Amino acid sequence: MPLPVTQGASSVILPVRVLNDANAPVLGLTDESAGLVVEYKMVGEDSWTLIELEAGTIGEHTEGGWVEDTGGDGFYELGFPDAGINHGSVTRIRIKAPSQTKYRYDWLTAMQVSRDEVPSGETIATRVAELLSSLRIDVQQSVQITGDDLEFVRGDDYIAHPVRVNLDTSGLEDPNEDLSAFRLVLSVYSSETEALFAIAADIVGDPGSQYAMFAPPASLTETWAAGTFNLLYRIEYAANKYWTIKRDATFRVVASDTDPDDITDVTAE
Repeated sequence: MPLPVTQGASSVILPVRVLNDANAPVLGLTDESAGLVVEYKMVGEDSWTLIELEAGTIGEHTEGGWVEDTGGDGFYELGFPDAGINHGSVTRIRIKAPSQTKYRYDWLTAMQVSRDEVPSGETIATRVAELLSSLRIDVQQSVQITGDDLEFVRGDDYIAHPVRVNLDTSGLEDPNEDLSAFRLVLSVYSSETEALFAIAADIVGDPGSQYAMFAPPASLTETWAAGTFNLLYRIEYAANKYWTIKRDATFRVVASDTDPDDITDVTAE
């Protein structure tokens, strides 16, 4: 998810969240934590650049400064190197927690935005909100579904066969608007006052044919209660900033855990 900063900015403090392979927050990391990897790559570069971390202080910028946020829950402050700021374009950031195998890109993206690009009286957030308001959702998955509804089977593993959600951007002022710096979030709730959980996936693909692939592992889907719930489609466009582009959809979890001892082989001879 992008962090908008103005053209020519320096001494940027980047809020980041560190998750493990099971999407749980990782607490207590320091600049000396063995196996902690923080890297960036500017558009046009072929390789990632390792950020050499050092002890940081909340609210103060030091290049490579790393300090855990007082709010916890896996959030940290990173003193982003000035050399990694790609003026007028995007710098991608990725983090891998100690003893984990997956990099987490999430919303760890620094986007350079010129002051001249935002008209007087507007903010970056309002421009993004207006831009995304005309997005439409088109869901594709292996089971037959209706409209914008999603269905997962409790205990199934979707890593090898993810659910694809297409973003129809034909209604945007620029139908080829690049949304690859954002994430699509599925927010599941049982009532207007009870949120259950949310899962997110990076928006990928070429402008004009962009989508998100949701691949929850069995270890996650088996924790979901079976039932039919309400679903919001949301765009995560900045640190802890969202824009809901579709509501009143349905998220179904089908109970289908199967004990291997209960399976009867009926293979045709």
